[in-house]
Amino acid sequence: MATTYQLISSNTVGSGGASSVVFNSIPSTYTDLLFIASAKSNRGDSNDWCDFKINGNNMSAYRFLLGEGSQVTSYQTGSGLGISIGATSGYFSNTQVYIPNYLSSYNKTLTSDSIEENTTAGAYVNLLSGIRNDTSAITSVSLSPIYGTSWLQYSSFYLYGIKNS
Repeated sequence: MATTYQLISSNTVGSGGASSVVFNSIPSTYTDLLFIASAKSNRGDSNDWCDFKINGNNMSAYRFLLGEGSQVTSYQTGSGLGISIGATSGYFSNTQVYIPNYLSSYNKTLTSDSIEENTTAGAYVNLLSGIRNDTSAITSVSLSPIYGTSWLQYSSFYLYGIKNS
């Protein structure tokens, strides 16, 4: 089975920043979605997290595996979706979020991996899986920093449609 990736939309934050990045009117012509981001918030020199909302709603639950320096932590939570975003001067975090079967009439699942490039031992590497208890097709996704108030200039976000044929 051949897999085809097609760029649906991209957004690079300009000067002045952006409080959120929204992908609306996601077409129903693919089987899966892939989000790729290289982002940084204005939180200062502390890491931040990305609030990833589907159709305006948070995830229902997710399982999180976090590596920080020499520590590894795993936990589960019942709301929100945290994706590590770097804040050390000059460094951007890299994240991928994969959503299979985004049009199905079943609950939506996703997986994510992200890394915060940093100059300290406190940099984060994380893997997570999440579920959204909603059977509606995904038509929009928004990404906002949780602790900072905006994405900094040059943060870039890409949405790809994946078609299995």
